Amino acid sequence: FNLGSSNRFALSNMWRCLSLLLWLPASAGKPSLGFWPEYEGGRKVTSLDGEWEYGLMAGADLVLDSMSPDFNPSKGLTPNKTTVPMSMDAVNPGYPGPRGVALYRRTFVQRKGPARIQFNACSFYCRVWVDGKEIGDHRAGGYVGFHLNVPSVESDTRRELFVLADNRFNHTTAPMHTG
Repeated sequence: FNLGSSNRFALSNMWRCLSLLLWLPASAGKPSLGFWPEYEGGRKVTSLDGEWEYGLMAGADLVLDSMSPDFNPSKGLTPNKTTVPMSMDAVNPGYPGPRGVALYRRTFVQRKGPARIQFNACSFYCRVWVDGKEIGDHRAGGYVGFHLNVPSVESDTRRELFVLADNRFNHTTAPMHTG
């Protein structure tokens, strides 16, 4: 596997803003702002933009099956740091960017109760784990936004989020444009 070096491109393609939406009980005696980051009913939004652990597996010899149920999001897969939002395949117009599997990891605090992770875009294929357990995937491609529900917790809990984003072309993804 080629994990590559630290990759700090400005995000526009592979994985746009990632936000974690947490539904919290309304605070007694404290009115909601009614807009971001605190909505009516006590729902609060926490942005996960910022520093993440990062790894890139790319190259013609990459034979990783990113859809395999046996894939293990181990710590060794994210040896670098990057700032999210970011794009692992940003290059000058007219040139194809790298194709491969980008891996992202960070921790967050989930407040008591359920939560939802909102991805504003990911292309082509994406899988998501919380605390080592897969919570879902995204197969629509085309930089389409999606969300996943995060299992509820009984009290405020620090959790680990791991995201696999695969932008390799295959028979299920769009053909590469020539610019």
